[in-house]
Amino acid sequence: MASTPDPTTVETLTEFAQALDELRASRSYTELDKAVRPDKLPSSTLNNLLSGATLPTQETLERYLRACGVPREQRSAWYAARQRIASSAPQGLPDTVRVAHADQRRLGVHAAIKVDGAPGDLPTYVARDVDAGQRPTAGIGVHAPFRKQWRNFRRGRATPLIRRSSRHS
Repeated sequence: MASTPDPTTVETLTEFAQALDELRASRSYTELDKAVRPDKLPSSTLNNLLSGATLPTQETLERYLRACGVPREQRSAWYAARQRIASSAPQGLPDTVRVAHADQRRLGVHAAIKVDGAPGDLPTYVARDVDAGQRPTAGIGVHAPFRKQWRNFRRGRATPLIRRSSRHS
């Protein structure tokens, strides 16, 4: 095998995939899969791993490193490289940030309504100007006008909601 790639220099998903491919050397996907038995490394997973399509899970990376014969004491540098890439912003997308670090207003989160005398962080119900003209509908539900038809239908006395004219029968 030629030189072993250095995972400490890897910063992007593309570089990570290239380093893992160098680590593979001349091993085929089938050879890698056989090397981790009884575990599995499917060819689709290997393709995603080596093309840089997705960042491998910690478990997949561990299996891959085992298949490539990387000693346990050298694997931590590969895990650190994976963690570095996972914690960075997605590649190729300008102005992207993790949700935890994003401005909530840019995400569309509105500020809470402040009401005097409200207990805790959440205010009590704030009446809207359209609420006064509404009739109480609690418990009636959307299907209230059809309740009688539904009851008759369940009892086998169905009446059609749409009546057909005699011309279309």
